[in-house]
Amino acid sequence: MFDNVVFHATTPSEAGDILKQFGKNAKVVRTMPNLPIQYSQGIFPYLYNKHIKKLESTALVKIFEKFGLAFELKDEKLFDAVTAIFGSGPAYIFLLQEIFTEIAISLGIKKEQSAKLVKKLFLGSALMSEFSDQDFSELRKSVTSKGGVTEAAIKSLEKNSNLKKTFKTAINA
Repeated sequence: MFDNVVFHATTPSEAGDILKQFGKNAKVVRTMPNLPIQYSQGIFPYLYNKHIKKLESTALVKIFEKFGLAFELKDEKLFDAVTAIFGSGPAYIFLLQEIFTEIAISLGIKKEQSAKLVKKLFLGSALMSEFSDQDFSELRKSVTSKGGVTEAAIKSLEKNSNLKKTFKTAINA
């Protein structure tokens, strides 16, 4: 069933080289999963060319789903955006974890304790969003007490930071 299926995790221009190398009738699957696939918690985007048969695509999707959330892209143009946000996304999360850890240490919390607390913070928050029916904004508001420390911090981030703009610029780089 899988005779001569070529998988590639490359840029669109390199995809053209794949077809040159394997022929215009090659069965090609483009994919760019992120690293959490090693824990079956990744994001696994994929795109098939027209030579992949329905039976093959069904079998491949079952394999991809073993690694996390698999989803088909219908438009090659979306691949770069998906890669920039979700393929690179773990690095952005790790950067935020580094920042939180550095701040905790600067406030007097020991390095080892800070790292444990930050990991649990991100994991717990991720699980809350995974299992909640609320959107991200509602979840944020649910932990933001009126007049409290969290509200003051959020207001400061929204007023004094270009966080959203910074992320948009970075992702579009």
